[in-house]
Amino acid sequence: MEKLKRFFDPRFFGKASPGKNKKALLFFNPSQEKRFLFWLGTFTLFWGVGMAAFFWIPLVKSYFRFFFSPPQNENSFSPPQNQQETSPYQDFYLFIPKIKASAKIIPNVPADNKKVYLKSLKKGVAHAAGSGFPGENRPIYLFAHSVNNPANIVRYNAVFFLLHKLEKGDLIIVFFNGKKFKYRVKEKKILGSQETAFLSSLPRQELLILQTCWPPGTLWKRLLVIAEKTE
Repeated sequence: MEKLKRFFDPRFFGKASPGKNKKALLFFNPSQEKRFLFWLGTFTLFWGVGMAAFFWIPLVKSYFRFFFSPPQNENSFSPPQNQQETSPYQDFYLFIPKIKASAKIIPNVPADNKKVYLKSLKKGVAHAAGSGFPGENRPIYLFAHSVNNPANIVRYNAVFFLLHKLEKGDLIIVFFNGKKFKYRVKEKKILGSQETAFLSSLPRQELLILQTCWPPGTLWKRLLVIAEKTE
């Protein structure tokens, strides 16, 4: 303990006059070990601040945009035109005016293949393979992370972070092959992470189902927003 105390004890360096009629004593401890600890501590502090910003700024931006940016309507977003795209699923985009969220939809993503769907979620929202497409009169299943842990706020697309803000009647728009399809929120469900029985009881009609993690930042449960097609 005494050795540790001596290590951190400052040594007298000299006197200084910081101002009129003011005097101060300067202490200086120039040992190499202390300099190393100082720079190590400084680096750790700035690294921690930088990582916190990297993880949380996208989340803060989502909230700021939701609360403080001007309201959006159904005409506030148009999908970008990609002249080189040859996929049969062209112009496949999701737009939710209330939460000011828009994203490209990646078609036919296997929901049971984690490696594949995590790769897709870096690009946008995933369309579950086997579910319907707009205009087919079948349930359409889209899923994305609200973020399952803070590190994934940036690594994986967090389009659905504010999905819980949607209420009955809110508008959801899907662009698909040059057409605009409108849906109105019908209900919300919170289910266990392993519950799948509801899928077998879906009616044979065009429902849009959006799935994300619940509560945001966990994998405990799933939040489902179910919307009906509207003319």
